[in-house]
Amino acid sequence: SPLTPGASGASFIGPDVATFQGLTLPFDLGPIGAPGCTLIAAPVLSTPILVPASGAATFTVTPPNNPALIGSVYLAQFISIERAPGRALPVTLTNAVRVTLGWK
Repeated sequence: SPLTPGASGASFIGPDVATFQGLTLPFDLGPIGAPGCTLIAAPVLSTPILVPASGAATFTVTPPNNPALIGSVYLAQFISIERAPGRALPVTLTNAVRVTLGWK
C-alpha cells in the first residue's frame, strides 16, 4: 500500500530463488518502462486481486499440510495494473515479503 483503489492486479508467491524464466531476480523493471519497480518474487502462484478503497490489498495462502515443507522459504509480492506518471509500462509493484513455513 498505498495502491490506487479500484485498480486490478495480482498477488504472487514463489520460492526464494535467484532466477525465474531466465531472469535474474531481483529484476529491475525501470529499463522496460516502470522506473522504481522491481520484480523480487518469482510469480509461480498468482491470484487476481481488485485493490479495495483503503489502497491496501491483502491475500491469504494456505500451504499444504506437508511436514516436508517446514523450513522452506517463499517470497510474496503484489502487482497493480495502473497508469502512473512517468511510466510507459502501466504497472506498480510492491516490496516483497519473505515467508518461512513453520509448524504451529
